[in-house]
Amino acid sequence: MHLARKPAVIQPPRQSDIDSLTSSESLLVIVGEAGSGKTDLAMQIHASGPFRHRPLKSLNFRTLKDRDQRYGLFGGEPPELSSHRRGILEFHTTILLKHIDHANSFLQDRLAAALKQSKVQRFSGEHSLPIPGRAIFTLRETPDSVQCRGRLTPSLCSILSAADRVNLAPAQIEREPTAPCGKAAKGRGSAVRAIASRQYAEALVVQERREIEEILRMIDEGREFPMKLSLALVEKSIVERALRKTDGRVGEAARLLGVTDHTIRRIISKLLPAL
Repeated sequence: MHLARKPAVIQPPRQSDIDSLTSSESLLVIVGEAGSGKTDLAMQIHASGPFRHRPLKSLNFRTLKDRDQRYGLFGGEPPELSSHRRGILEFHTTILLKHIDHANSFLQDRLAAALKQSKVQRFSGEHSLPIPGRAIFTLRETPDSVQCRGRLTPSLCSILSAADRVNLAPAQIEREPTAPCGKAAKGRGSAVRAIASRQYAEALVVQERREIEEILRMIDEGREFPMKLSLALVEKSIVERALRKTDGRVGEAARLLGVTDHTIRRIISKLLPAL
């Protein structure tokens, strides 16, 4: 794990910029609005980087409870846990940390110290371990902006501000020639077409694989797991497949699955953050 001495700010990235980012192991921050492609860029960098032969590891702090954030990031040992557990920072691969501003201040400060020293210590552990991988953070705003809103501690903000950064342009969503009635329907047609596209489908397959692996890992480790998360994953996958089969026609997809148009649109709204 290397911290950049002279951070490079790239906006928006060109292919030559991406090539330079993949050859580095320095800490990287990707900033962009929802739907701008932060995760896709991180996956592209990983796929072309030195850890491409190892699976990418990721944590989304926006969707995890405090306990899962704590042990997912740093791991733990007895007596705090019933068995030894590795934290994500111990893996020799690309580490994607999404929405770190949703972690509490204690975890943020502990993470900042670990990144500064390039060492991590498990909870209840006696020894520090090296951080062998490369950390990539994704945020919707710059570290300074997030800190100003009180969602990022000064210590972690200092680390992220000193890292290489990529600023992505806002997502451009095409509008329908004739806009549907109602604010909720605004831009929905183009969003449905995006979900039905081959590029989105390929990205979603990778995302689903990671989510399923995380679910199975939680079960194997005896961690509490809400069944509704796996049901939601299956639901999204089925609707996405039906939309691709019907070329994005909501009505036909609803009839194919035996549900109402409203149900399809409700699930589409959950798929949109992945665009």
